Amino acid sequence: MGEGDRWRRFEMHRMIFLMRTLVWLAVCLFSLGTRNAGLVWTSWILYIVLVSVLVQFTPLKLDFINPLLIPVDILLITYAIAGTGGISSPLYILYAVEALFLTAYGALRWASIGSLVIILVYGLVTDGWDDKIFWWRAAIIGLYVLFAGLLGTAFRRTQAHVKENYRRLDQIAALKSLQELVVGDESIDVVLATLLQNSVGLVGAQLGYIVQLTAHGVLMPIAAIGMDRTAFKEEGCLYENSMEAWALKRQAVGIHPLKDIGSDIRDHGLSALGISHAAVVALTDTNHLIGMLVLGSNQFVVSATDGALETLAAIVINQLRYDAARKEAKKRGRLLSVLERVGRLVNRNLEMSILLKSLHQAVADELETDSFFVALNIPNDPDHVLMRYLYDDGQEYPLEVLPLTPGGPTASVLAMGEGKIFNGNPEKSQLTGSQKASQGMLVSPLIHEGRVIGAISAQSYQKEYDQDHLEFLSAIASQASIAIQNAQLYQQTQAIALTDHLSGLGNSRHFSLVLPAAIEHAINRQQPLSLLVIDSDSLKQINDRYGHTAGDAHLQMLAQAIQRSIRDNDTPCRYAGDEFVVILPGSRVDEAMAVGERIRQEMDQRFAWRDAGMIGVTISVGVAELKGNMTTEELFTAADRAMYFAKQQGKNQVVAM
Repeated sequence: MGEGDRWRRFEMHRMIFLMRTLVWLAVCLFSLGTRNAGLVWTSWILYIVLVSVLVQFTPLKLDFINPLLIPVDILLITYAIAGTGGISSPLYILYAVEALFLTAYGALRWASIGSLVIILVYGLVTDGWDDKIFWWRAAIIGLYVLFAGLLGTAFRRTQAHVKENYRRLDQIAALKSLQELVVGDESIDVVLATLLQNSVGLVGAQLGYIVQLTAHGVLMPIAAIGMDRTAFKEEGCLYENSMEAWALKRQAVGIHPLKDIGSDIRDHGLSALGISHAAVVALTDTNHLIGMLVLGSNQFVVSATDGALETLAAIVINQLRYDAARKEAKKRGRLLSVLERVGRLVNRNLEMSILLKSLHQAVADELETDSFFVALNIPNDPDHVLMRYLYDDGQEYPLEVLPLTPGGPTASVLAMGEGKIFNGNPEKSQLTGSQKASQGMLVSPLIHEGRVIGAISAQSYQKEYDQDHLEFLSAIASQASIAIQNAQLYQQTQAIALTDHLSGLGNSRHFSLVLPAAIEHAINRQQPLSLLVIDSDSLKQINDRYGHTAGDAHLQMLAQAIQRSIRDNDTPCRYAGDEFVVILPGSRVDEAMAVGERIRQEMDQRFAWRDAGMIGVTISVGVAELKGNMTTEELFTAADRAMYFAKQQGKNQVVAM
């Protein structure tokens, strides 16, 4: 009730109180000169004293005092009528004033009963049952009470309507203030707690809570006041077995007595807290139920139809939307920041190994990852992938070719071209690195120009992933696919630039890059290093007699013989024309001479050339071992001098310097 409405009601009670005082004064004045005058005046004085005392101890409680004094008024008027002539006394008219008081404080039913009492005591004191004047006066009093009662009823209805309007205006003002109060930068927990605190006071509730409905049909509390929301988590309450589901089947906004709930339905302890009624309001977003607002009370000051509960629900929904939008904006902003960072890495690093490590770091900064890998498709081999980068449980593993498990996470993502979440140690999962079982696994395809070129994956041993995590990894993958494709093209271009097109071995540029690094490594590690310089003894004669095509075939045979005779970590190159070099890390001069001898023996034979028959070929090999702090030029000069010495000694031999 508004302050103005309370003041108007007080004015009405005070006016009735003053009218009663005048009624008593009129009774006293009409009693002058009668034998009852002293008693009447004494009563009036006592009335003044009594009222003064009552008002003193119950200030402004006239709405309580006035109805109590109506029977006293009737008795006093009746006594005065008896002392001033009975049926001939004009004081009967004061009964009409009491009828007015009755209609002001009671419904028509109580006013009618009061009028019958007035007629009864009037008849008793005047003994006018047989007098027509008495009955005419009784009829007038009855009609007066009837009309006054009807007017009083209409007045009270108007007052109730006005009161309800004021209540709704106060409610709207409170809801507006509440809406303004919760809009801010506070966390959603603080906002919802504030909402509940004000909602409870607004509707006259003792407690309240807000629950969200998960995709699995479980109610999860997100705010509560007046009760412990952890009870929900301990119960793990399913929506279908809850009071909320029971209530929403009846109406979207309703106030329900808890006594009507069956024993198999959970009310989350509301009955145990002494709550008799629960207001349950559906929280819907785009016609989809996302949760419920529940308020518990023994006496609500609102109804289910006055709109207050719906307005409160709308405020909650708006806050949930605002919080979701804010989180989405933060997530997008964070994602854009990461993508910008990845973009800088892509533009700066074209070396594949550096690129993949940078991608791993970018993902690890945002996701909790224990394992991360980048697997690339192998052309014309759909059953295997190249594990180009693998980090697992704190260790980085060398690249290797792995078989694809049919139906496994990586195989299914590569086949479908869509990212997926695999939580809870998925079956057929490809074991990697430490071979631990993953709790959460994300796999996203690497797609370049509409073609799947591989997959990127993040895994955790402690937690499961959700759709937001997959969206993040997929966004990284979309940019990483471009970077990986560029890095592959760069490597291919670099390989072409460092490869001799005829022999397939490294070219002189490749040799000039590898030899200084190999010498520095050998010196730092104090390990041996040897170099072979190989020259064909027969190329000029073959070119002159059979043509350059035959000479090219001879050089290709020599390159193949070199590759068959060396180790994987040795580096063969075609230096120039018919001259080849082989870098042998970890080999001393005698070991290098043995390698040179294997190559010489394999080449000391004839090969068939078209119609020309068998052509004989030989090679000369020079060997030099790294000594002290020899430079690149010094080591190469020593091996080259040994090769020329072999030619001077008759060719087709291996010589060391």
